[in-house]
Amino acid sequence: MISFGPTEEQELVRDTVHEFAQSEMRERARPCDEKRELPDEFLQKSWELGLVAGAIPEAYGGGGTGRSPVTNALVLEELAWGDVPLAAAALTPGLFAQPLLDFGTDAQKQQFLPLFAGSRFHAATLALLEPTFSFEVSSLRTVAEPKGSGFSLSGKKRLVPLERDAVARLGGERGIDGSRLLAMLRTATAALGLGLARGVYELALPYAKERVAFGQPIAQKQAIAFMLAEMQIEVSSLRHLVWKAASLLEHGLDASRAATLALAYATREVMKIADNGLQIFGGHGYIREYPVEMWYRNARALTVNESVAAL
Repeated sequence: MISFGPTEEQELVRDTVHEFAQSEMRERARPCDEKRELPDEFLQKSWELGLVAGAIPEAYGGGGTGRSPVTNALVLEELAWGDVPLAAAALTPGLFAQPLLDFGTDAQKQQFLPLFAGSRFHAATLALLEPTFSFEVSSLRTVAEPKGSGFSLSGKKRLVPLERDAVARLGGERGIDGSRLLAMLRTATAALGLGLARGVYELALPYAKERVAFGQPIAQKQAIAFMLAEMQIEVSSLRHLVWKAASLLEHGLDASRAATLALAYATREVMKIADNGLQIFGGHGYIREYPVEMWYRNARALTVNESVAAL
């Protein structure tokens, strides 16, 4: 029997993360956006969820619960439902720890993984994007060359939050499986887009039912009703694509095509859903009382950056 639903354990994880997103992210999002700040208190609270440390094996001091790309996709959706920038910040250490788990040498794991197994937030990330007009993630220009007992780095990176030091060559001489890493990043970014899109839809639907214009709720207007119906369809379709890519990753299969399709679909539809949200809210979409214009900006930023999260 084929099942597309989460397990009981995954439901529990999702509910826990949703409660965190509701209580710790929704109210913080606007002040953080306007002040351009990332509170240490929030990072610590997000760390205490155990989203990074829990996946680290007990041999390195972690929770040893194992890693599930499908569970992580559920988590990413809920966190992004709360707020995409805060979700990306909370999971930034995972951009370091997860590739290290997958591709690091034994020595690299012994040295670095214990840093992410403690009770305090540890800043780290993946430096992927480069400041070139023709940037392509499959053809990086930054290189690491052997020098003495270490490596010499040459090149430039951009949008690297919270981190200055570097592990020069992940995986040592063996290197890494670049296609799997890209599939992880693309699936995760699509999952964040899914959470944002769902947030827009779930806010727009009750607003359209309650907002009265010309004697009737605007949800009864054909144009608005069609918008809402399309938004729900696209959210459900994107979730299917994200879950498919995550499932392939979980089973160790090639997820390159599925992840690329999920990201491409997210890039197109999340912006459309965010724009439809603005249209439904009308002038109210541009005032601070509602987060729609902020989510629209977040959608644009998310769709041009495919290194904001990792599974």
